[in-house]
Amino acid sequence: MLEPKIKIEEVEVTHPRLFPLPESVAPPPRVLVTSAFHPNAERSHNLNAAHEVGDVLQHLPFHVEVDIHPCITCEALPDMLRNASFAAWIHLSHGKQQRGLYEASLRRYASKERWLASFRAYQKNLSLVLFSSCQSASVAELFARSGVGVAIGFESNVLSVAPRILTEPVVRATILSGGAPDSIMRAYVSACNQLAAKTIEEEGSDESYLDAGPIAYLSKP
Repeated sequence: MLEPKIKIEEVEVTHPRLFPLPESVAPPPRVLVTSAFHPNAERSHNLNAAHEVGDVLQHLPFHVEVDIHPCITCEALPDMLRNASFAAWIHLSHGKQQRGLYEASLRRYASKERWLASFRAYQKNLSLVLFSSCQSASVAELFARSGVGVAIGFESNVLSVAPRILTEPVVRATILSGGAPDSIMRAYVSACNQLAAKTIEEEGSDESYLDAGPIAYLSKP
């Protein structure tokens, strides 16, 4: 049996960094979870998102603060980030390679540059960004090149269970390790191996969960 092809890419950070390196004394861990699914029009997506986030919350240490915001837009993000410091950001949304990530309340896609611009005033370290979205790899790469420690996205369309297998262990590793990239990457590789071992019958053919094309971008210090 062939070994699964797990995608990891180390990228150079553009300067000046939008996300600074970690401080010697890190603040208490905090996780930001956002979703861009419309609460009334996308019931199945909202249920899948709730299961994914529930898995994460169930396995986090009790002292970790988690901020959850549904149906967000780029314009709303700066207010969520004001006077806050996060170890990880998880964003659940639709994505299209050439158009960016969807804003359901506005019924439009926002470019990767617009999502990044929402963090211009943040000016703090961010150890992990995970886009639980179809075709979100280019968005993840942009965040890694801007100084996020590890940014994860998907190159293709995402089967609903795939992000649940990936998100929980990666976020937990981020928190337990204090954002150490090596620990995050070990959790990512382990989760990808689990994805490779699972298939789903879709339209008459067996498709591996790894076919969603998860990819982790690791920013160079």
